[in-house]
Amino acid sequence: MYQISTLHIRFAIKLAFAIVMAVFIGFHFNLETPRWAALTAALVAAGPAFAAGGEPYSGAIRYRGMLRIVGTFIGCAAALIIIISLIRAPVVIYGLASAPGSPLWCVLKTLMLGDYRAIPL
Repeated sequence: MYQISTLHIRFAIKLAFAIVMAVFIGFHFNLETPRWAALTAALVAAGPAFAAGGEPYSGAIRYRGMLRIVGTFIGCAAALIIIISLIRAPVVIYGLASAPGSPLWCVLKTLMLGDYRAIPL
């Protein structure tokens, strides 16, 4: 018979606390849609646990959160560089944004490197 370990119970309590705190913080700062804060907290916290077959380790959560922050900064910098360099050519910007190769490039890097850590690169 399957028994729930204390590690899983502790993870569930920490996950619930993180989601509730994200919603409270979202309401406190009068965010337009505080539900996105809750969804982000849930994905960052529970994503590695589900990817690892249900093994909830706090180190993996912190590492995944750090990768998410680094990926956000890299994406923002790349977007600023593209927009600033192509400000006079909106058709080219639209072509780059809607090119079918953009998402394909992320998938290809992930498959080549064999790890989800390749996505922010």
